[in-house]
Amino acid sequence: MAEFHVLFHPFEFRIGFCEGNAILISSKNLPMEAAFFDRHCNDAFESCWSIMGSCASSLIKRKDLVIVVDPGAPQLGGSGAIKARLNQLGLKVKDVNLVINTHLHGDHVGSNFVFRGKPLIIHEGELKSQSLSEIQRAYIEPMEVQEIRGDTKIADDVWIIETPGHTHGSTTVIIGTSEGRVAIAGDTIMAREHFLEKKLPDWESNYKEIFKSMEKIESLKPKKIVPGHDFPFRMTF
Repeated sequence: MAEFHVLFHPFEFRIGFCEGNAILISSKNLPMEAAFFDRHCNDAFESCWSIMGSCASSLIKRKDLVIVVDPGAPQLGGSGAIKARLNQLGLKVKDVNLVINTHLHGDHVGSNFVFRGKPLIIHEGELKSQSLSEIQRAYIEPMEVQEIRGDTKIADDVWIIETPGHTHGSTTVIIGTSEGRVAIAGDTIMAREHFLEKKLPDWESNYKEIFKSMEKIESLKPKKIVPGHDFPFRMTF
């Protein structure tokens, strides 16, 4: 069976800009709290504010395979934090065989460069998106990109399923562990309450598609779900 490890829990900082000064607004990492600041930052800082943060980053370990899912924002790789975290788990960068990006937003893929030259799995819907930016292309350029279509088996207890909505090519990684299935949902499920209460933030536009993808994840009866911007939580069926 595969092992699941949290590489990094998500974090987030909001910076407002006023009269040439950068002001720390918050250091919250839960989207419920973040939504409060979204509503008030535009008025307080005349829309001159920015988010700096990173997603939940995960590691899958088998006897024959080590996979990193969503290495996270550039600061993690640039600071040496990824290498240090791998060392804590008894691993080095050279031990990682494969990287998976659930989608191509910078807070999920900015540290791909740490694993330059290694295979990178991405859904074709992301690669063929008309909105794919120059910086997103730069994030994947150092990698050996492997494009997938449809639900894809990676190993006996690791597979990738299509869960579009947040982006056209969003995916979820399903792992079979000794404690049951784990679903690494990327931003298909950004936070626990989005999934459990079926209430999405205002910035999401493809509600129907996201809810359909959530139902697909739920149908697999995972024992643990790893949201993109919240802490892992357990399910009971």
